[in-house]
Amino acid sequence: MKNSRYTNYHIEKGMDTTRYPKPLPLLSRLLASFRKIPRVGQVAILCVLLALVVMFVLYSHAPTYHQHVRHIQSVSDHLAIVQISSRTQAVVDMSTGRELIGFRDNIRHEYLLSFTGHEGVLRVRRQDLSWWNWPGEAGSWGRQFALIDVHTGHQAIPFGRYDNIWQAFDGMAVVQVDGVMGLIDIETGEELSPFIYQQIWHAPNGMVQAQIDGLWGIIEIETGREVMPFKFDYIVTGWIDDGLAVVSLNEQYGLFEIPSGREIVPMGMYRQFLCVTGNIARVNAGGFPHDMIFGIIDIETGEELIPIGRYDHIRHIFNGMAIVEYDDDSIPWRSPTHVGLVNVTDGTELIPMGMFDNLFTSFGIRNFAYDIIVARQDGRMGVIDIHTHQEVIPFGQYDGIHLFSDGLAAVLRNNRWYFITIY
Repeated sequence: MKNSRYTNYHIEKGMDTTRYPKPLPLLSRLLASFRKIPRVGQVAILCVLLALVVMFVLYSHAPTYHQHVRHIQSVSDHLAIVQISSRTQAVVDMSTGRELIGFRDNIRHEYLLSFTGHEGVLRVRRQDLSWWNWPGEAGSWGRQFALIDVHTGHQAIPFGRYDNIWQAFDGMAVVQVDGVMGLIDIETGEELSPFIYQQIWHAPNGMVQAQIDGLWGIIEIETGREVMPFKFDYIVTGWIDDGLAVVSLNEQYGLFEIPSGREIVPMGMYRQFLCVTGNIARVNAGGFPHDMIFGIIDIETGEELIPIGRYDHIRHIFNGMAIVEYDDDSIPWRSPTHVGLVNVTDGTELIPMGMFDNLFTSFGIRNFAYDIIVARQDGRMGVIDIHTHQEVIPFGQYDGIHLFSDGLAAVLRNNRWYFITIY
């Protein structure tokens, strides 16, 4: 009995205990079964496995959402927030089309994604849903916010730590607790400013614009020094060049240099500053929101580069160019009007008025990086070279086009968005 393969003799107790042979590991059993297969079958199986490996490698490096992306919500540094289906959102790398991080709505949570301004960091709002709430209509008590690294999935600030997370920049975040805002270090959680502000927004060069008791000022983050006192009705630094601020006081607007506080364009000279880049600004000298009168000025000399009122409307300016319009009262609202592209410095028309039905900047100023622009002609969209007017993307090939930096574009065809490379 002691020599039996199926028993084990317990020496101390002097008895046999039955046991079954220890099964072979799974891999060994598979190899044993594989050896029993004829040689031709073995070769066929190996070929199939090799093909599967090759397909996996190719698929893992190929754009994965070209057939699924329906909507592009935002874009930042080659990253795009996309809606893949009615209940699924994700961040994808536009250069490869691969998903970096995704969120799927379910019966418990609804997610809303947005970029923060800090590279690679995603602001996620999670809305808790209950059976008595319609989706997306639950009360604010059910909302939680987090900052998430899109590359690793790590929660830099976990859900529920703060009542709200508004912005992130330079390793810092603007957060809200009990109705007031403050500034914290994302990595350590250290408070970089007291929680006493009604609002805080990023300003360049280590500063933030903030609001106390309804009045706006600019403070230096490191020292807390007031660069501009809290006396203004409003301050804008976010969409103009570094070192400048548009301020409003008693409905009078002016342009100031920060942190010196030097007044560049005196208060009250213009009704609005709508865009400031380099040494030029797009201004409104008329009313608001109606009866606006547009022009472009040199902010240092005050010279009108495009005289006030020459065009009925002036859109974004970049690299010394601006899209301009003449209105036509006979054309219905939101329909194409007389549109052209002009050189701001000398007023020459780079794209003559009326050559195309409409011109678009898509995602702001990025379109001009390669001297191309989106145009519409006879109801069809295309991309043209600004200087030669040649078609870069033929008209009618896609139903919608958004241009990004580094030669990337998002295009719409058959109600689906695709990422393509132009150059």
